[in-house]
Amino acid sequence: AKDAGVTLAMSVEKTGEKLFDFAYGQAFGRHIEDFDPDFSKVLVRWNPDNDPDANDLQAARLRLLNRWLHDHGRRFLFELLVPPTDEQLALVHNNRDAYDTEVRPYLMLKAIQQLRDAGIEPDIWKIEGLVRSRDCELVADLIRDNTTRSRNHVVAVVLGRGAERAKVDQWLKAAAGVDAYHGFAIGRSNWWSGAEGFIKGTMTRDDAIAQIAAHYQHFVWTYERAEAAAACRHLAMAEF
Repeated sequence: AKDAGVTLAMSVEKTGEKLFDFAYGQAFGRHIEDFDPDFSKVLVRWNPDNDPDANDLQAARLRLLNRWLHDHGRRFLFELLVPPTDEQLALVHNNRDAYDTEVRPYLMLKAIQQLRDAGIEPDIWKIEGLVRSRDCELVADLIRDNTTRSRNHVVAVVLGRGAERAKVDQWLKAAAGVDAYHGFAIGRSNWWSGAEGFIKGTMTRDDAIAQIAAHYQHFVWTYERAEAAAACRHLAMAEF
């Protein structure tokens, strides 16, 4: 990837753990330096209403990583997931869509605030999709809040989370045009069906590649059109 000039992000966490932990223990720094990625990435499950001791443990590990990365002039990519508790799901009658729309935005803001209060300052926040642009604006304001030092370079990207195209489109349209949002990070929604078809032998390699490319292009166009429409609205309001 580096030889080809491709921006490289590599994960630091131990895969499949409910609580963040280092894949290489205290040797995480040597691993990062050996591969020299452009971004060091973590995936963290953080619900503000979870066991506070568990969140404190995650915060201590993440703070260690945050300090090391910034001391070594390296950039930090943070993927935040806010899985619901049983009690939170019960509030919306176990409806995940209702949780995503009505409950998760508040919990996400609270989680980001807790993480920042704990001294974790990513350069890119990889954020689960939000339905309302206003919620994206609140996230943007929070990640760039510069009460301690300038954070104007901090950006957010939309996480696809393997969702169906219509849902991802909705998330992209809500985020596009919000100043701190700079695109998306969509994986499974792009390549799952193509990869599955190729592996099962129901698609040729070329067909799988074409399908993955078409999905990716669709999301690029969706985001860019929504971004352009938002810019036009802002311009019209300024002229008015």
